[in-house]
Amino acid sequence: MLGDNFMDDLTRDGFVVVRNVLPVTEAQKYAQKAEDWLEGFSLGYKRDDPATWKRENLPGNKRQVLYPPQSFKSCQSDIDVFFFSGIISNFSIAHAQWVWDLKTDPRWVELFEKIWGTKELLVSFDGANLSVPLVQEHRDAPWPHTDQSPHKPDLFCIQSLINLLPNTEVDGGLWVMKGSAALFPELIEAFDLRSQFSGRDFLRYKAEHVEWLEARGCTWEHPNLDPGDVIFWDSRTAHWAASPETGRPRIAVYKRLTGVITPAVRSMADACYKPAKEIAPDQLALKQEAFKKGYCTTHDPITGIAKGSQQEADGNVLFPFGKPVLDERVLRYAGMLPY
Repeated sequence: MLGDNFMDDLTRDGFVVVRNVLPVTEAQKYAQKAEDWLEGFSLGYKRDDPATWKRENLPGNKRQVLYPPQSFKSCQSDIDVFFFSGIISNFSIAHAQWVWDLKTDPRWVELFEKIWGTKELLVSFDGANLSVPLVQEHRDAPWPHTDQSPHKPDLFCIQSLINLLPNTEVDGGLWVMKGSAALFPELIEAFDLRSQFSGRDFLRYKAEHVEWLEARGCTWEHPNLDPGDVIFWDSRTAHWAASPETGRPRIAVYKRLTGVITPAVRSMADACYKPAKEIAPDQLALKQEAFKKGYCTTHDPITGIAKGSQQEADGNVLFPFGKPVLDERVLRYAGMLPY
């Protein structure tokens, strides 16, 4: 449930955590499905064998080279695999059955219904974070950014992710800069950012930007998350995803398990919902095309949807494990049926 102070906390801090949206047992099942997805590429990765936790055994993230139709193994020497942060935005992961089931779970969607005051919502076709503690790999350096253009200084999008495995600082995951969202309009003016950047909803922070925010009291925080917890953040919040420092996994779905913990992947899933009435006809057409073709898109479900050049890149196998089966409720979230 959203607390009475949810929007106040989000406005002040730029992020807020909602605990126990899913029970641990359900989060564990989704984490297992994420492992199934990774192992399904047959590149050599095995969840219960740390010796297989290597870059060459994982599906790629950018500039992938996977050659259809049957064998994924033929790509091993050419893959540019996995960001160290574990973010995957290809291979139609946004349209995997387990991701659709998770990001349209009524308990998660209900939170967005309360935020926006409507049940008529559209969901993003964003990715997921399946982070493997890679053997003998260096850790990624911080890459602070916001998922909002300097041309949009006001609140525009609220993102969220659901955590599927225990996640503390040593497990990697989301770092957020507390208080940075509220200062975003001032930051834009202080550094004349409108003249330096296009309208794309992404801004990579320079050291001087971070120092400016820190001088005004902003601090980096890692919200520790339990399985089934959801974190919401204002898209103007400076944040970045870190790789794991330990052998413990992390899995999350962007919207982006206790018992026996799977030893390999850290998992989160991301999803963002916004009111369906806000989408323009041309963007709806692009969204429907993306759905049909199996594209992953940006975090925003109503603008900037097209990612055709990346999604059509050589080696990005679309629907590698088949298309999802979705009911009418979910097809409305996808923009394929009207409200």
